[in-house]
Amino acid sequence: MPTITVPTAITATTDTGCTATTIILGNAITTDNCSVSNVTNDAPAVFELGTTTVTWTVTDGAGNIATATQTVTVTDTILPTITAPAAITIATNNDCDAINVDLGTAVTTDNCSVASVTNDAPNVFNLGNTTVTWTVNDGAGNTQTATQIVTVVDSENPTIVAPADLTLNTNTNCTATGVNLGNPITTDNCNVASVTNDAPTAFDLGNTTVTWTVTDGSGNTQTATQIVTIVDNVMPIVNTQDITVNLDTSGQVIIDFSDVNNNSTDNCAIATLTVSPSIFTCNELGANTVVLTVTDVNGNSATAIATVTVIDNLQPIAVAQDVTVSLDEFGEAFIDVDMIENGSTDNCGIDTLMISETMFTCDNVGLNTVTLTITDNSGNVGTTTATVTVVNTFGDNDNDGLLDNCDDDDDNDGVADVFDNCPLTANPDQADNDDDGLGDLCDDDDDNDGVLDIEDNCPLTFNPGQEDRDNDGIGDACDNVEVNISEAVTPNGDGINDIWMIYNIENHPNNTVRVFNKWGSEVFFARGYNNTWNGHYNNYTQALPDSAAYYYQIDLDGDGSVDKDGWLYITRQ
Repeated sequence: MPTITVPTAITATTDTGCTATTIILGNAITTDNCSVSNVTNDAPAVFELGTTTVTWTVTDGAGNIATATQTVTVTDTILPTITAPAAITIATNNDCDAINVDLGTAVTTDNCSVASVTNDAPNVFNLGNTTVTWTVNDGAGNTQTATQIVTVVDSENPTIVAPADLTLNTNTNCTATGVNLGNPITTDNCNVASVTNDAPTAFDLGNTTVTWTVTDGSGNTQTATQIVTIVDNVMPIVNTQDITVNLDTSGQVIIDFSDVNNNSTDNCAIATLTVSPSIFTCNELGANTVVLTVTDVNGNSATAIATVTVIDNLQPIAVAQDVTVSLDEFGEAFIDVDMIENGSTDNCGIDTLMISETMFTCDNVGLNTVTLTITDNSGNVGTTTATVTVVNTFGDNDNDGLLDNCDDDDDNDGVADVFDNCPLTANPDQADNDDDGLGDLCDDDDDNDGVLDIEDNCPLTFNPGQEDRDNDGIGDACDNVEVNISEAVTPNGDGINDIWMIYNIENHPNNTVRVFNKWGSEVFFARGYNNTWNGHYNNYTQALPDSAAYYYQIDLDGDGSVDKDGWLYITRQ
């Protein structure tokens, strides 16, 4: 066979549209033991974008053929072209911005193809110039950019609403000065640059038209007018002062206008002054608002308020009574204010009643002085005292000289009563078998099974049914060591004695059990018997003869010695 080695792989760029022509492939190297007849390849005249595989073929003089391949990769490095749309100028259409702007369409070309045309235009164009960059990307990843200027202008006039018309009183001869015109309401889609008016310093009597002008940041303007009317209708100037008054012994006080007037004036003259209300009682203790009314000679009236603070400085009269109380089982006695108070009074009513002591203990047995404090609605305080006699009538369980309600260990066993589960019976060990909170020495049912200890066959183990399968006087719940063997099996499927039971056999896991018929043949054997045999032969497929006695041997420890033996009766009746 001939051999052939192709020229190396070639990478070229497009030179005719999106293809490459006039590519020089090179020459293949061939050999043959005799002679090479010819060498050919299948290269196209025009190479498309991407990779093209050229197959070379060599043929020797005997017609033997060999082939090899060469790759030609054509890439596109020619940049696309782009012309951005013409610059545009638009007016604001979204407050001080422009939205939904039609930018136009960029003009693009490429030797192969245009993959995408994008721009970085914002959704909202701000006032002024914004540069939009357009980008074209061809299928080979070559890009080119161009820019477009978008200019947003504001041609919208601002709006203005002048302050409300004013009617004012003269304050300087027959004019008004220092007039507060108020503020106009202005808006603009962009911003308000200035607001001015042509108001005079002094307004003459009658009507004056004030022209307000608003100018926005782009120089657009708008105007509105306000009418200012000056009349001679000056109200008196009412000045008041706050005062404090004391209720008299009848719980009442009366004031005059002169008490709250503080040099009220008028541009002409004052005709009358009145104050309301003028009478105060206990119901008005504290701060009260009064109105001072001033009327001038021309009938103009004005008012102002003052605060009249009514106080009560009379102390309440405290009256108390003595009481006797007994300590309770906890060595405590309590009293409340109703037990001590005995008809206390005040001219304007009592707010609070308090006593200095409400609780008495073993330390207070005998006479105790308690102070009764009366506070009225004004904070005046009156006091008196009463005697509280504390007595204790409880016994002394442990005869230690401390009465039981004052003794924190009534059985003197070293355990405080609050923790003692038998507080009146000495039991320092606090034994409580059933954890019912009642110590065993006080509990007549120590396992809390409803059977009294004197009748319970397991007094310290819960067994309300008192089961005792071997009738030895020890309940099954306690009799969990002695091995008890059932002497009968009735495997008739009624759920009663269907299985041969050897109670507590589970405590001897190494046991071996053997059962023999009356001829001495072994009919059943088990190692580690666990109460599952129902009277069948060892193979469990055939039942043993009915109504017959069988001899058993039990080796509890599996050491070869018989620990239990006896006779077992099987019947299915």
